[in-house]
Amino acid sequence: MRLRFFIPLSFFVFLVGVGIRFYYLFALNAYPQYFYNGAPLLNTHDGYFYAQGAKELLNLYQEYIHNSTWNLWQHTKDIFEIPNPPALSKSANEILSKLTALLALCLPLSLEQIFFFLPAVFGSLIVFPIMALTRHFGAIPCALSGLLSAISVGYYNRTLLGYYDTDMLVIVLGVGVGVMILRTLATQRTLDCAILFALSVFALGYYSNLRYILLGYIFILLLFLMESLYKKSDERFLIQAIIAGLILTLLLEILAPNLTFLWVLLGIALGFSLNFYRKVNLKLFILCALGFLFWRILPSMLKSDYLGGFFSKNTSGNPNANLHYLDVLSTIAEVSSINFSEFAYRVSGGILWLILGALGYIWLVLRYKKYLLFLPFLALGCFAFLQGLRFSFYAIPLFVLGLSFLLFQTQEILKFFKFRILKSLLLLSLSYFAI
Repeated sequence: MRLRFFIPLSFFVFLVGVGIRFYYLFALNAYPQYFYNGAPLLNTHDGYFYAQGAKELLNLYQEYIHNSTWNLWQHTKDIFEIPNPPALSKSANEILSKLTALLALCLPLSLEQIFFFLPAVFGSLIVFPIMALTRHFGAIPCALSGLLSAISVGYYNRTLLGYYDTDMLVIVLGVGVGVMILRTLATQRTLDCAILFALSVFALGYYSNLRYILLGYIFILLLFLMESLYKKSDERFLIQAIIAGLILTLLLEILAPNLTFLWVLLGIALGFSLNFYRKVNLKLFILCALGFLFWRILPSMLKSDYLGGFFSKNTSGNPNANLHYLDVLSTIAEVSSINFSEFAYRVSGGILWLILGALGYIWLVLRYKKYLLFLPFLALGCFAFLQGLRFSFYAIPLFVLGLSFLLFQTQEILKFFKFRILKSLLLLSLSYFAI
């Protein structure tokens, strides 16, 4: 599909994804207890944590503007010498809080309105990287992939209006990094490489647990690297450079997580330094950096929400314990256990569509092995069976890609069908039932 058709189609699907989320607002009008002073309440507890940080940043900026003069020298000096700066909460350092405060300065909306409507806009951005991956499948399969990614139950529930949380951009950034990896391998342009590293650093600063997605990307790229070394392919140098850059971004995020925006600039510089990598023994660097990376990251990984439950000591059977307590995670509904039927419903709408999506993805990677890169999302999605339903939305991109490719193959088979109107109706019907 040509770019002049792809861009308006992707924006149309994006607007549909945003529009469908307004259903929640209309349904909410029947429940006045969900409004305070005429404003709808946020529907996730974590949202108030980030909202507090955004509000403090905005108040600090307004106080600074009110007290400072417009003399250029004084204005510049005050930026670096703020007398008695107020103590800010931990949430003020979060990128989501900073983005929200910036939007509040630029948009003619109140801070409360931005809190409520932002998840619909940011969450629907998933259509762009997904449709970029399915662009060569044709207009109908491409549009279907974008729409399904935006409205699948598990993803829709975590990007509702009012669900002001980091979830609204986690999948967008994770898939976006994967898209840029594939684009860099295809174009071999330094600009794409710079965007890749800058996006990787920003993604890690936005949500630190995206490190597991990047680690998955590194592992898959190592497999691609071994294949390219065996075949003596010209891609082997570029794959090594991407692996080295991703490892370096992970190390930067671990060693100095508070300097995210500085690392973004460094990531851009790394991307434009591809020729420098040719003079460095990347294989040795990758081995040493991987060893150091796992030495630093493995302990935190074992204590994380993903694997911590397997290694934590269970004291519930201790006969000497008089009182038993639940940890914080055990009190949250979204970490409740989930069965296969519920998993299928949240990921693809039902067991039938989950099977079709799985078959389509297998077919897709047999045809284009580069799509193996997104297997880390399936691994994290399967944690829904172990650590609760909140992980299910990670698996959605894979099954969306599978269904889209299945529709594309159906379209290819129907090319020999003489009745074009019936062929189009059949494709639209399949898309309708999937949606």
